Amino acid sequence: KMEEGSLRCDLNISIAPIPGASTSISIGDSVVGVDTDNPFQSYLPPGTGNRVEVKNLNSIKQVIASAEYEAIRQAKSFMEGIPTTRETRTFDPLTGDTVTIRSKEGAVDYRFMPEPDIPPIVLNEEMLDGKSLERYLADALPELPEAATLRLMKQYNIAEDIALVITSDPPALPMYELAVNTALQAIEGLIPSSLPENSGNIEENRQKIPIMCANWLCNDLFGLVKKSATKSKSNQQNDIVQYDISMDNSPDDLIHPISVQYSPVNGKQLGLLISLILEGTVSTTVGKKILGVMFQEESSHELNPRNIAEERGWKMISDPLELRKICEGVILAVQHESQLEQYKKGGKNVWKMKKFFIGKAMKESKGNAHPEILKDTIQTVLEEAAPDVDT
Repeated sequence: KMEEGSLRCDLNISIAPIPGASTSISIGDSVVGVDTDNPFQSYLPPGTGNRVEVKNLNSIKQVIASAEYEAIRQAKSFMEGIPTTRETRTFDPLTGDTVTIRSKEGAVDYRFMPEPDIPPIVLNEEMLDGKSLERYLADALPELPEAATLRLMKQYNIAEDIALVITSDPPALPMYELAVNTALQAIEGLIPSSLPENSGNIEENRQKIPIMCANWLCNDLFGLVKKSATKSKSNQQNDIVQYDISMDNSPDDLIHPISVQYSPVNGKQLGLLISLILEGTVSTTVGKKILGVMFQEESSHELNPRNIAEERGWKMISDPLELRKICEGVILAVQHESQLEQYKKGGKNVWKMKKFFIGKAMKESKGNAHPEILKDTIQTVLEEAAPDVDT
């Protein structure tokens, strides 16, 4: 009973001479026989005798022991010029030997026969579109996972573990490549002078795109798919999706398989989202919010990440003048006079109060301020408000 961990198998064993040895085997007056009825004989060198079947092995240990014993026994027979006969043997676990239980006179005893429901298929050039069989199969078959993994690692310079995640889910591969191409087209279509300060140049962003798309697909999007597959319907209230993390995620408990095939977000949308982050239009944190919106909204395939950011006021604030206005409002506010005085005392208060003002300014911007530009602007305004402080 396999469901109980039991094993029962039959083992067919034959030996072959060392490659390079003579294919005409004769010892004294004896010639080693050839198993002419063996359908696999064409794959073996002549002079190897007949295959031997060992029945009813019930452990991996017995499979190994019987294979080793038969290899030695058949090799000894071969060296003595005695061909192995068609026979079925059994393995004795006490002695470690195999013992004959019956002989078989011909291939019919092995039940080798054509499948009556599958007629022979004769391939011709017309059926193969004038191609060789190898070329036809190469063109017709999809890319195999192992080849796809190696290609992704070489072409996109992504880590093996990430590539394996992508190729383990067939729909994820075209989605990933669509996301990369979409992001590349979006970045290349930008005018460099229109990019926000500190957003990085176009060439740097192009190099980041394959890895960012892979990480967002394998971590964020697959995470949302997994949550939707294990979603507890009883916890959906007021259009807020809640997930029952106590579920064991066994296949029987899944609403659908964990595959991006069930993702309402497509590769083009993912690529556009990555380009928004790289160009500095939205932060990574906001990007995750946008991905969540697209995943939960109906007709999400029609949603554009840029439109979501604009409609919800999530676009990153990168304008230095606007950020300076926010920073001045926070630092010079009456309610923050005591914090500014602590900053002016210098020492350990400088770093502590600077961190305080950055947090307040980020809150004032509703989390949309560009972190690097905000940090530099806070420093500038503090230096103007307290020029004598040694930072």
